[in-house]
Amino acid sequence: MYKQIAVMNMALNYFNTTSVDDKIIDGKEGFLISGVPFPEYTIAPPDARLFNALYWMDSQGCECGPVSVGTTNVDITSSYPQDVTESLLSSLQIVKGESAAPAQAAPTTQGSQVLPPT
Repeated sequence: MYKQIAVMNMALNYFNTTSVDDKIIDGKEGFLISGVPFPEYTIAPPDARLFNALYWMDSQGCECGPVSVGTTNVDITSSYPQDVTESLLSSLQIVKGESAAPAQAAPTTQGSQVLPPT
């Protein structure tokens, strides 16, 4: 389903999809879409290429059929040449972080007097 959505998204951005390839990204199953601009609808140079890669960071197999499920997807768009894009995807490693607690405002000073946070 996400391949179809990504292909439609390329078209909405005035790019004609030229290939959709399954690809291992960051050790996970994903895909890479490439596209070229629709000449009649875009101001992009005719030799421009756009790449869109997507994978699920926490993908797990599902007993519900030949699908995988996850909660965090990684979506990457590149206009670099194909060899550079694929090299970057091959070296990609993303680590899911924890959300930070809201920072406390530092006390403000006026002269030598410390004022409470606002």
